[in-house]
Amino acid sequence: MATPRHAFLMWIAQSNRMPTRVRLASWGLGVSSNCCLCDSAPETHDHLLLRCDISKQVWVLILSRLGYTHSCFITWTSFIEWLSLRDSTIPLIFKRIVAQGTIYIL
Repeated sequence: MATPRHAFLMWIAQSNRMPTRVRLASWGLGVSSNCCLCDSAPETHDHLLLRCDISKQVWVLILSRLGYTHSCFITWTSFIEWLSLRDSTIPLIFKRIVAQGTIYIL
């Protein structure tokens, strides 16, 4: 019960294999390591998907639409733990589908 593109990208992100700018720079490619969204911090896995100001704004909007009052994650580990928690706000499968779609968009 997932969109294949979103599920695949989520798998890549969960495996920490996303081609972030920091990773590309470590491979010797001549790219800036700053975030492509905010250009104020190194573009790491956690920064790009969770900590960047733009990402935070997207998550606040998404979470408020789902009925949550604040984001409860700032690291990838806490994000994955949040995805595993069952609560009375929304069904677990819907939470995962929305999270996968958001990661895909970001």
